[in-house]
Amino acid sequence: MALHQSLGTGNIHIPYQWSYADQAAREGASGFDSGDLYKLARQEDNNTLWMLVATTPTWVAVSGAGATAFTDLADTPSDYTGHAEKAATVNAGEDGLDFTALVSDFLGLSDTPSSYFGQGGKSVAVTSGEDGLEFVSSGLVEEAERLVVSCLKSSAGTINAGEVVYLVGYSVGSNKPTVELAQANSSATMPAFGIAKETITNVVPGDVVAVGRIGLQDTSAFSAADEVYVSETTAGGLEDSAPTGATNFVQKIAVVLRSHGSLGVLEIFGAGRSNALPNLAEDKYWVGDASGVPAATDVPVFGRDYQRQEVSARATTTGEDQVRVTLTTGALTGTYRVAWGCKIDAANKPGEANLYNSTDTTELDYGQERPVVSDARVTIGGVVTITLTGSSKVLQLRYGNPPGETETIGITYAFIEFWRVS
Repeated sequence: MALHQSLGTGNIHIPYQWSYADQAAREGASGFDSGDLYKLARQEDNNTLWMLVATTPTWVAVSGAGATAFTDLADTPSDYTGHAEKAATVNAGEDGLDFTALVSDFLGLSDTPSSYFGQGGKSVAVTSGEDGLEFVSSGLVEEAERLVVSCLKSSAGTINAGEVVYLVGYSVGSNKPTVELAQANSSATMPAFGIAKETITNVVPGDVVAVGRIGLQDTSAFSAADEVYVSETTAGGLEDSAPTGATNFVQKIAVVLRSHGSLGVLEIFGAGRSNALPNLAEDKYWVGDASGVPAATDVPVFGRDYQRQEVSARATTTGEDQVRVTLTTGALTGTYRVAWGCKIDAANKPGEANLYNSTDTTELDYGQERPVVSDARVTIGGVVTITLTGSSKVLQLRYGNPPGETETIGITYAFIEFWRVS
């Protein structure tokens, strides 16, 4: 039996068993059995041949046949119209190719920053989430003029440009230091680290200038060349005088280069520490401890508030209780010693002297002596203890005759001395 049919003129053999309009029609065909295996089918839309290798059906492209152009492929765009300078990329369904516009600049990429504004001098680095790129400060000296560090706020809220900050800690997730507003009234918020160059939150980092020049500031409260300190009254603020008071810290952080409401300039030279010796409370002084560290120590009470009044010119009287020396204590509190003394002369007659509290009209001490010869001098005096409770006292050294006498009594030297003992 003949295996090959004779054909008339114009008739030819075809190499395929089936013909389908497109891929969907071919893959949707059914009714195959084992006798159909390894037969060919033609796909009309791109003129390709496919061999049936399983009745499910499963098709395999036949080599040597296929598309002659990119647009003839089954999983590519059908034409180039309207796609000039575009690139072929995998489509969103991940089952073919589409034409998409090429990105012409760095900011146009989907995983890069959207703007260059305010990013001068920064570098490009992978984000902490490892899902894109961001601009970051290099952490190095920029043009040998300033040291800038990218920081995050350690808690919710906002740090504004121009506010003074101190270091709090470190954010492992963002690989950045964390900061908060500095204030000179507490060791917990000092020393200052630098001044914010831009807005900083706990989500969006910003630059802090630790050393160098910072512009675009409101420095209208100051004059050019003013030295400014971390404020003890306003968190993040500056003031042009050093804080006072034993509980406040002193840190000079910058000098004003230009005074202006919005274009002011500061030169920051923050030491990163408060003064080694802070302000000292009244009646304290520095004493080195066993570790060689200065410690605030109470000034000893003994000897404080010392006063002395004296006269040396000779004077005479024929009366009683003549005032020769006066000492006013002032409004003090504590226990005090009062020493007093004088030299009396008379012509073999008794002379007397006393220490008198004229404020309270009280005699505090008394003495009487008789010079043995004319013009001989004897000393009268003593030491007494008095207690003051905040009010001033007037103390007097008085001299003269005993009651009822009218002799000439001379005095050549007299004094009152006053000091605290407790």
